[in-house]
Amino acid sequence: MFSDSFYGKVLHMTLGEDIKKFFKGEVWEDADARKRYSRDASIFELLPRLVAAPLDSGDIKSLVKYVTDQHDPSLSITVRAAGTDMSGGPLSESLVIDMT
Repeated sequence: MFSDSFYGKVLHMTLGEDIKKFFKGEVWEDADARKRYSRDASIFELLPRLVAAPLDSGDIKSLVKYVTDQHDPSLSITVRAAGTDMSGGPLSESLVIDMT
């Protein structure tokens, strides 16, 4: 949430909109994308808040810095690839980075 002192309004920006300001790769926070990344080959299912596909290592560095700077214990980063893991390891209720 950001405040606009000129108009005296509070602007609500989604997590994805905030991240898209510096992230060059793809950022998805729509229900379909989040559902696709909520499962792996295990029996578990966790719906992430956001999925990001970095364009390069700079995107990953920027995202790690962003999450660290937020000081929000509910924000974390989970990295995943093809989703073939059978332990639920690549699943998260926070941010998922797709490395494929």
